[in-house]
Amino acid sequence: MRNFLPLALLASLPSLALAQSLSVADLQKQIDAEVNKGNEYTALLNDPDPKRAQAAMKVMLGSGDPDLISIALDYGLYSPDLAVRGAAVKGLLDSKPRLDVFLTMTDPNNGFQKAMDYMFKTVPNAEGIAPVPILVTGYDAQLDCYLGEFREVETKGDKCFLQVRPETIRARLGYGWSEVRLNDDGGLIGDARLSNGQMAPVRIQLH
Repeated sequence: MRNFLPLALLASLPSLALAQSLSVADLQKQIDAEVNKGNEYTALLNDPDPKRAQAAMKVMLGSGDPDLISIALDYGLYSPDLAVRGAAVKGLLDSKPRLDVFLTMTDPNNGFQKAMDYMFKTVPNAEGIAPVPILVTGYDAQLDCYLGEFREVETKGDKCFLQVRPETIRARLGYGWSEVRLNDDGGLIGDARLSNGQMAPVRIQLH
């Protein structure tokens, strides 16, 4: 009697294994579902009504859901349509993200390290790249720009960080505005004028 239950369980193992195994059809359904994941959201972004498509992008970027944000950015930042790309940038900035900005030293003798300490209290790494985290705090309609919080000694001016217009995107990281453009890595690249008057390559990572 004591051996009956274990033997009964052992005898039922093959049938349990068969019951838990997936058929080829079931497996195919799961594979299709995984491959097509996100297609329903992409369909919203591809709405023939431009207003609805841009509204979908704005809602997805502001959702706080990493998957939805990634889908919307992949669609918008890599779009061949400049208006869509601009809408993606604005939608991301409206969500008030923290963006990582990287300035690069091109000449060790041009005062780059001193300028980074003076402007942002940051130190370049061994490759000469200085990281500057910036928190986007919202859009200022009067200044027509997105504001950013970052360490800068000069406080006489406004706190504009990015300006997104149909014809151009501009950044203000140092002393004056400079034009930036979207690259193939989902970032904005250009140059920034430092406190010593020198120009330094800058990359603003969006994705």
